[in-house]
Amino acid sequence: MKRTHHPTQDFRQNIIPTKTQVFEYETGGVSQIQKFENSNETLSKIKVENTNTSQVKEKLNALDAKMDIDDISSLDVKGEDMMNIDSLSNQQTIPNEQELNMNELFSTEVRDRIHSLRRFTKLLPYMDDANKRTLFDGLRKLLYNEQDKDVKILVIILLGKLALDPIINCNTVLEEFMNQVQSNSTELKCRIYDTIVRILQARFESILQMPKLNTALKFLFLKVTNELTDSHYSIRSSCISLLASLAPIIIRVKSIRGQTKFTEQEYLNETQIQTIIRDFGKDPDPRVRSNALKALLQLHNCGYKLDLSLYNLCVACLTDDFEEVRIEALSLIWVLSSIYPERTVQLDDKSTQVFRLIDDAFIKICDMVCDESVKVRSKNLLNQVGLLFQTGM
Repeated sequence: MKRTHHPTQDFRQNIIPTKTQVFEYETGGVSQIQKFENSNETLSKIKVENTNTSQVKEKLNALDAKMDIDDISSLDVKGEDMMNIDSLSNQQTIPNEQELNMNELFSTEVRDRIHSLRRFTKLLPYMDDANKRTLFDGLRKLLYNEQDKDVKILVIILLGKLALDPIINCNTVLEEFMNQVQSNSTELKCRIYDTIVRILQARFESILQMPKLNTALKFLFLKVTNELTDSHYSIRSSCISLLASLAPIIIRVKSIRGQTKFTEQEYLNETQIQTIIRDFGKDPDPRVRSNALKALLQLHNCGYKLDLSLYNLCVACLTDDFEEVRIEALSLIWVLSSIYPERTVQLDDKSTQVFRLIDDAFIKICDMVCDESVKVRSKNLLNQVGLLFQTGM
C-alpha cells in the first residue's frame, strides 16, 4: 500500500482544525482514494462577512483546500460553522465571465484543474444562464482532452448537474458520455452510468425529442447487456439501474410511434428486461441483489406489469443475510399481492395445499415480525397495514 499525504496539509493546519490523511492504493487496476478524518472539532470557522467578489473568491478558495474529490456533490454548508450562505446568495449571479476563471480550468497542473472544478460546483446555483453555457462549453472541451481519471470524474459530475438545467441540451451531454464509456476505468464507467440514469429520469421528455434517439437507445442497450457480465459488482449494479431507466423510454416510444412502426427486435422487450433483472436477484453480491429488486420496483412504478414468477424469488430473498435485500423483497411481495391477489400459490413443494397469493403474502410478511433488523421490522409493519386494508380484515 502506497501512502501519501494530502498536498494541502500545511495550508490546512493554518485554516482548518481537522487532520486529514489520504491513502492511495490500487485495487483491481483502479486507483481509489479513501479519506479518514478526525472531526471532533469544528470543521471550519470561515465566514463571508461582505459580499464583494474578491472576498467571496478568497473564502471559496479556502474551502477548496479542505474539500476532497468525493465531496464535490456537497456544498459543505452546515450551520454557522461553515460559509455564510446568506451573504453569498445576495450576489444572485456571478458578475461576469472573468469570475469563472476558465484559464484555471485548463491549467497544466492537475491540482489547479481539480480546484477549479470544485469551485464551479459550489458556484453553479448562483450562475446566470450565460455563464452556465460558457462553463458547459469549457467542460465539453476539457472532457475530450483530459487524461487524468479523477479530473474526468469531476467533469462528468459537473456536466451531469448542468444537464438537469432546461437551458442545457441534455442530448449533447448524453452523446459526450456515450463516447466516454469505452474507458477501462471501473470508477469512471460507473460514474457515467449513474449520471446517465439521473439525466434519463429528470429530463425524460427532452430525451424523447432526441434527434438520434434510436441510435442512442441501441448503443446503450448493447453496452449495458455486455457490461452485465463484468466481474466488478459496481458495474453490474449500475448497468441494472440503467437498464431499468431505459425501459420506460421504450414504452413511450412504442405509444408514440405505434406498434407497427416499432421494431421490437431492435431493443429488448418488456419480458426480456424483467428476466435479465430478475436473474440478478440471485447475484453473489448482496448490493447487486438489492439493486435488482429495486429495479423491478422501478419497472412497476413506470407501468410495467411484473410477472408472477417473481413471487418465488421474493420469498427466497426474505431469508437473505443482507437486510436491504429483505427490505426490497418485502416491498415486491406487497406489489405482487396487489397485482395478483386471487392467484393461487402452493404452500411448499411437499404440500398440496394452496392459498390465495394475497393470503400467502400476508403470512410471509407476518413471519418477518421477528426479523433481527429494525429497518426490516419497520418496513414489515407498513406492509402488514397495507395488506390488512387490501384483504378487508
